[in-house]
Amino acid sequence: MASSNATTRKITALFDLRCPMRDGVELMTDVHMPAEGGPFPTVVTRTPYDRAHEMIFSVPSAIDLAQRGFAVVSQDTRGRYDSGGDWYPFVNEADDGQDALKWAASQP
Repeated sequence: MASSNATTRKITALFDLRCPMRDGVELMTDVHMPAEGGPFPTVVTRTPYDRAHEMIFSVPSAIDLAQRGFAVVSQDTRGRYDSGGDWYPFVNEADDGQDALKWAASQP
C-alpha cells in the first residue's frame, strides 16, 4: 500500500452560490476549498445530475480534494435542479462552461 504525504487541511464549504452567465441566467454552484491560504488550484465540474448528490464526487470527493489543497467548484448545468434557464442538452455548454471558468478564476 502506498503512503500519502498529502496534508489534510480544514475546509470551507459554500453552498448555493449564484454564478452569472453572459445572458443573465444564474447557475447554482457549490465550492469546497481549504479554509486558509489561496489562491488554490481549482477543479470545476458541471453536471445535469445534481451537483449536491454524493455520487458526483465519489472518487475522489470534493471534500477530499479540498483537504488536499484544491478548490472544487460544483455546478448544476442550465435548467437543471436549482439552476436557472431552460435545459437543452449541449446547446449552451460551451458558453456556460467558459463563463463558469471565468467566474471561478475571479473568486477570491
